[in-house]
Amino acid sequence: MVMWPSDGKYGDDHMIVQDIPREKREAGEKGAILGNATLNDEEPAPKQGQSSSPTPEDDTSEIPF
Repeated sequence: MVMWPSDGKYGDDHMIVQDIPREKREAGEKGAILGNATLNDEEPAPKQGQSSSPTPEDDTSEIPF
């Protein structure tokens, strides 16, 4: 999955597209559009391949001791 900036007519500012192999992209094929997104201006957009949610190892808010 890849997010690309876009100018959506409904206020969305990114388009989510299915990632495809480089060979197909270079041949002119495009990935399927999966949806749109609006990013919160308070946080920067995650870089491609990175998750914005914490991993279980990073989440220390519910440590029982």
